[in-house]
Amino acid sequence: MSEESFLPDAEDCAETWRALRWPDGPQCVRCGSSNVAIQDWDYLSSLRRYECRECGRWFNDRTGTFLESSKVRLPKWIYVLREMDKGQSINSIAKDLPHTYKTVHRMATTMREAIYRRREEWRGVLTGEVEADDVHLTLGQQGRTLSPKDSDEKAGEKADSDPGATNQSAEAGQSAEAGQSAEAGSKHRDSRKPRERGLSERGRGSWAGDRPPAVLWVERGGSGRVLELQADVTNRTLLRSAIRHVEPGSRIDTDDFSSYRLLAEIYDHRSVDHEEAYVSEEGTHCNSAEGEWSIFKPWWRGFRGVAKRHAYRYLSEYSFRRSHRSDSRQRRLRRMVALLNPSIGGSGEGRFYAGLH
Repeated sequence: MSEESFLPDAEDCAETWRALRWPDGPQCVRCGSSNVAIQDWDYLSSLRRYECRECGRWFNDRTGTFLESSKVRLPKWIYVLREMDKGQSINSIAKDLPHTYKTVHRMATTMREAIYRRREEWRGVLTGEVEADDVHLTLGQQGRTLSPKDSDEKAGEKADSDPGATNQSAEAGQSAEAGQSAEAGSKHRDSRKPRERGLSERGRGSWAGDRPPAVLWVERGGSGRVLELQADVTNRTLLRSAIRHVEPGSRIDTDDFSSYRLLAEIYDHRSVDHEEAYVSEEGTHCNSAEGEWSIFKPWWRGFRGVAKRHAYRYLSEYSFRRSHRSDSRQRRLRRMVALLNPSIGGSGEGRFYAGLH
């Protein structure tokens, strides 16, 4: 049996790719004209080549997409995405393909990064009754020593913080770095040993202590789930996170953690003291958020350790899958393929073929 006999059909994959990229027919990648002629196609991948009758440009189904620079054929990409959606590990997927673990891991990272970069296209605003909770994840550097500037950028950018503040900090860091020599920069390196985890800080964890907080927003009775990494859990940080994800005026139920109190400035905030009851007399509770952690934690443990500089990708992937959990696997896979291509809308509307089941 061939090692590629279990892959999705190449022709079906190519038809799906064209339907997602060009729902109204192929268009020239240079001038945008629809007056193109099909010249030939690759019999192995079933991808076509075109010639624009307006500007004379030659292009194919891969031109201008992530496939253009990838040596991995489209059916293998589809197979990797499908197995990821089933919860298979990268190691087990790599054993099924004539590729190394490193190659498959890079493909998975590309998918997770695309989900994160285009999160505004698939992530809606939470409305109605919303629950919030936070947990601290044990993360590390995994052998890499980060500078304070690098750590701050990862904590700020990957926590989905204010873009303006992130740009200002990045510009300030670049100007400071330009004026320092390599010897001076090395003095600012983190002095602790690589791979050291859990710095035994008392109380709530922090980004610097390798236990950054992850804040969860759950739409009660709805499908919306948002899980994001934060540098801290101060009242202003939680309020900024709520403004990004929750419609103003909505009801938000939390526990009695003091940092949530500032939410009352914009939202109908209610809290419950878990030392007294899990559901208050007014019906306030965050049981849906607590239940979401029971789903997230087994999923998270399956990765056997994640570097904190990459954790944002995994949390974004989890939010995507949980927010579209009611979709069929076929529809969810279509969305993932659409997210990989910047020229395709994140909704992934269009035809889909049986070869991608």
